[in-house]
Amino acid sequence: MTRRGEWIRAFAASILDARTMERVITPAVADLQHEPFSMSRYLAVWKTIALCVPEIPVRMGAVATLSVVVMLVVVGLLEIPALVFAFEQRAFDFLVPVYLIPQGLSIAATIAVMLGILYVFRRRALSRRTAAIAMCVAVVVSVVSFLNAGWLTPVANQAFRNELVHQNRTVWRVLQVERGFPELTFGEVRRQYALATANAAAVDPIDLHYLAVSYHGRWAVTFAPIVFAAFALVLCRRKPVTRWTAATVACAAYLSYLFYLSVPRLPALDGAWLGGAAWYPEIALAVMTGILLLTSRHETHAAAR
Repeated sequence: MTRRGEWIRAFAASILDARTMERVITPAVADLQHEPFSMSRYLAVWKTIALCVPEIPVRMGAVATLSVVVMLVVVGLLEIPALVFAFEQRAFDFLVPVYLIPQGLSIAATIAVMLGILYVFRRRALSRRTAAIAMCVAVVVSVVSFLNAGWLTPVANQAFRNELVHQNRTVWRVLQVERGFPELTFGEVRRQYALATANAAAVDPIDLHYLAVSYHGRWAVTFAPIVFAAFALVLCRRKPVTRWTAATVACAAYLSYLFYLSVPRLPALDGAWLGGAAWYPEIALAVMTGILLLTSRHETHAAAR
């Protein structure tokens, strides 16, 4: 039988930090359980929770600030090659960085989700309820990433190319006429990919791999927030030094791999799997998550014995 006030404690634990729970809410619920039933005592506990609510925006504000800073840094890093290219071609203006934002937004949001989860649970116990909430947030980010990668990014990429033409018409006149694979919407690149695979012998191998990565890459960035969130939740059960070191290494490796990707390298990276190069970071992180999860369970069983 559930003791009185346990459901109130569970609700408070989902919105308040561990320190507030330990020093304020838990004693209030304990008093409720040891005293005779009274509606006024229930109201007193709710009043105590209400007085602690102002702390929530502060904590959420910190998480939001961390997420925004991380996203700005990641987007900025991913824009560097294109910005350098535009500057070298004397086609740089204030609109160029704006058009490039969607291109790195999904990747930046993925990393922000992982670091945000680690920050939120740095001092709080991880429960199934809170883990489910974190995964729901990751799913929402995943849906947004799909829309961004499938439709917003191609439009922004084409706007970036048109801006280069506007700034330097003599060199980049052709860009205004034709769109490359990254400038195709999800439906368009899917159709092109189906046609190319059906006539693979007639398509240049580099173009085929480039098209495959353009297609699979959109699915990869769609599922990346979920994979990174699961990795973060597993890390939350580790010591602070371990979790932050692993998260930093994962982020650095992910970004380094994206910078390493280039059209000439795609056939070698893909091998027999067309578009496989787009999935390697997610697969590696999923495997690592599984290993850490199995290790954590083994340690828990060993401690129980």
